[in-house]
Amino acid sequence: MILHIHTHLSDAFAVKGITLERLIDNPLYLGNIFWGFKNGRRQSTEGSFAVREGTRVIAASAFHGANFSEVTLPDSVSYIGDEAFLGCRKLTRITIPKRLVSIGNRAFDGCHAIISDLAFPEGVHEIGYHAFRECSKIGNVLFPLSFETIDHGAFDRCQFKSMILPPLFASTNKYGDIALRVPHTVEFVKLIGEWRRIPNKLFSGQRN
Repeated sequence: MILHIHTHLSDAFAVKGITLERLIDNPLYLGNIFWGFKNGRRQSTEGSFAVREGTRVIAASAFHGANFSEVTLPDSVSYIGDEAFLGCRKLTRITIPKRLVSIGNRAFDGCHAIISDLAFPEGVHEIGYHAFRECSKIGNVLFPLSFETIDHGAFDRCQFKSMILPPLFASTNKYGDIALRVPHTVEFVKLIGEWRRIPNKLFSGQRN
């Protein structure tokens, strides 16, 4: 099951008797969790940003609406929360941590400018619904054999050029649909692992 980080900053710090106004550090960290920025979208979030080493969780909406062009995530990050980068329209590059396990719902939804290739490391198990929806400039994507769950529409409206797919993509959900359809823009597909069948729907996004 995908880990969903829903906690709001005000709720988290209220437990410790701390108000956001009294916090000095900006950006905000609590232990190994990156929460975002004290002033939210009003914070000047342009250029590049590197999350500090040792961070394990990117909280929900941590970068929502930020204007960074590049964000570097350390390899220590295991979980990217729901809507963590939602609507980051200027984001062109994002690093995929080597220890990543789960990506939440709508984590990168609407990040139209991302041009980084996506090479998910072995160990990634889950990607939430609409996680990369409309990330139309991503060219190449590699999925590892460790994948277990890809939720509805995780890669809707993406226009990949090449894809490496494990057998997970041969399975169907409770609605009889598959996790991903190869888009018509794809020029190269490699199937890895042991595929017992190739569903017709897998290539239903192709144009004749």
